[in-house]
Amino acid sequence: MRRLAPFAAFVLLAAGLWAHDFSAAGLSPAGTSVIDGRSYTKLTDPSGGAFFFSAEAEPSDARVTALKAIVSSIRSWTTVQPSQIRAINFADSLEVLVMPSSFKSGDLDLTQALPSGIHLFYDGGTTYDFKVKSGQYIVRIRGLYTGESDLVAHAVDAYKNPQTYAAAYDPVAILRRLLALESRTAGDAAKLQSLEARLSGDDAAIAALQKRAQRDETALMAALNGGKPINPASVARLSELKRGDPSLSKASAATQLEAGKLGLKPAELDIAFFVLFGER
Repeated sequence: MRRLAPFAAFVLLAAGLWAHDFSAAGLSPAGTSVIDGRSYTKLTDPSGGAFFFSAEAEPSDARVTALKAIVSSIRSWTTVQPSQIRAINFADSLEVLVMPSSFKSGDLDLTQALPSGIHLFYDGGTTYDFKVKSGQYIVRIRGLYTGESDLVAHAVDAYKNPQTYAAAYDPVAILRRLLALESRTAGDAAKLQSLEARLSGDDAAIAALQKRAQRDETALMAALNGGKPINPASVARLSELKRGDPSLSKASAATQLEAGKLGLKPAELDIAFFVLFGER
């Protein structure tokens, strides 16, 4: 990597580009933009195609190669027409967000059914993870990215049959069904008494069941975080913020948590949003 004067290096760091030289990958910086509170650099390739890039960790050459391949694949889509592509490089993964201007499959128009766009993640392999809104339901779609057709098929299925799709694929829904099954079949007299008390309006029993649900969520978050617990004070504050503002974004939540010295790492915030609110 070429040496940079201290001031120039500082400017690159501030812009989220670190000191990486993108010219070897055929990419050229073409200005900066602030989108949803994050600073991005616009990168263009020889064809004139452009996308926005930000970094929390310096990207390796392999990561940049993967980024180019993912962006190239997105540009080949025919059912989904991207209006904007954003990429963020983290130390452990690459996140690519596609904001569609059009998503039409046959007679179905899903353009307005993607409240948060389409997220792709790369950490050695590429996966997709996004939400589809169908009526009163918001269904999470996850899978291994092999191309547009599989991604579209899952989105269409979730849009047409939200309850059936969620029951079959949503990991949180599956976990809750397992916990409910455990509660029904364990034969524990105390559990039966708690359920009876809940039916009779026993507030204490309801509180106990709520605490158990919280413990289950805490355990699930730790499991998804490589076995490491996520700061419960941060999680509690995040829940409080979301109750006060249901439209709260991860970027806004991160800012407010940091202000209260309860910051979460990006991966932890992703996990908390997923487990608590079904959002990614």
